[in-house]
Amino acid sequence: MSLVNKYIDSGSFLTATAVYDDINLTTKATDGYYQFGGQYRRQVSGALLTATVCADCFAFDSLDYVSTSASDLCCETQTSVQYYYPAGSTFLTTTNIYTDVNLSNIAADGFYQEPAANQYRQITGSVLGTVTTCPSCAEPCGTSITIPSGAQGYYNLDFDAGSTASDVGAIVVYFNPASIPDGIRVLYDNVFYNTLTNNTDGRIQTTSGVTGAFTIVGNASDTCVPSAPNTNSYTFFDGIIGGAWNNTGTTQSITINTGDFVGGGVSQYSTLVIPKTTATPNIVSIQVLGPCSSTAWNVQVSCPANLPSVLASTAQSTDACQSTQNTSVYFAKNYNDTNTVPIVGNFVFTDQNGATPLNNTSTVQYYITGTIAFSVLNGVVVSSATCTSGSSQLRISDCQTGNTWTMTNTYGHVLTNVLQYQQGVPGQGAVYCGTVTQVNVSGTNDATVNGAQSYSCGDATHCLQ
Repeated sequence: MSLVNKYIDSGSFLTATAVYDDINLTTKATDGYYQFGGQYRRQVSGALLTATVCADCFAFDSLDYVSTSASDLCCETQTSVQYYYPAGSTFLTTTNIYTDVNLSNIAADGFYQEPAANQYRQITGSVLGTVTTCPSCAEPCGTSITIPSGAQGYYNLDFDAGSTASDVGAIVVYFNPASIPDGIRVLYDNVFYNTLTNNTDGRIQTTSGVTGAFTIVGNASDTCVPSAPNTNSYTFFDGIIGGAWNNTGTTQSITINTGDFVGGGVSQYSTLVIPKTTATPNIVSIQVLGPCSSTAWNVQVSCPANLPSVLASTAQSTDACQSTQNTSVYFAKNYNDTNTVPIVGNFVFTDQNGATPLNNTSTVQYYITGTIAFSVLNGVVVSSATCTSGSSQLRISDCQTGNTWTMTNTYGHVLTNVLQYQQGVPGQGAVYCGTVTQVNVSGTNDATVNGAQSYSCGDATHCLQ
């Protein structure tokens, strides 16, 4: 291709009707192809045909743009505009971005991104910056945010729980539906969590048994919740932008199953526990269904951390006191609680991440911590009181070490030669001592004590022989 001096009968190559050889426009140029500014036109019988873009002269791309921030660019819905690069370039490799096919007008300062991508580039002073990963669009965990009220709809609010090796543990979510019923479920790592608890109502969960169902809490007598089963299309709101819910302009079909509306938790925070055992994924999605004409609710999401724990006895069928307390029980405190041992309404677990509920069955089991007996049903504490002694208990002392135990005629691995024991209510009745002849470690751990005498450990003449 060679450059030639030609003349046109218009101020623009795109609107000209012909190409001429002379400035007076008396001699039309030879028929053929003429190009200017990245577009070409063919002249046939002295008349120019329509313009066509020279695809091999530049590259063009649809880009999202904002002047404000990378967060606004990556997290809010944008309208794409066509921009241009030098031939052979892409958004990731171009040295600059232009608004025209002539590559003469550098795009405005601001933030640019290919639609739906997770990277952006910033132009500052007409200089294009490096490719940068988008910031997280989720709310940071552990911070307080204002939740705007809304209309009937399906709401999603993402929280970032961190993605480093130290960002593991239990994520404790506190949800307050106010009084108007709202459904709650939490999505993390492709698993839905919908079990709540609080100090007033205890354990709350949909009884539908449907995976991913909403547990609808709030005023149980409110008739605004549709009779179940009910499937409806709800406006989808995804995140909060500028203090208002982001209406995506789409709807999603949601089914309210029989048993989803359980009520409870009215105008108070209930607790959900989400186990995060690995650094990633890091996004926790709070999903709320507002089935009524209006909705107002609040949520707080803690950052992952180890749950507090206490040492307790192993599970037993009664609230009898136990001296052997070497089992770690982990618990999640309810909203604003300061308790140091599990109390009624607390979730309890066998691990610090809250992954495995303690006694996740339909049979009550008792655990003793200190002098407190707390009972657990389906992973939640249902009662708590001072443990009872019981007439079948033994008070046992090791005459050689001074170690003591309170047992219900059973104990494990107390391997010593001489024991002192007291039968009945601790502190009452005769004290006996004797030598251990048998410890049944495979069964009830009962001990057979020979030479029962009404002597104490300190009576060396009779007991310590």
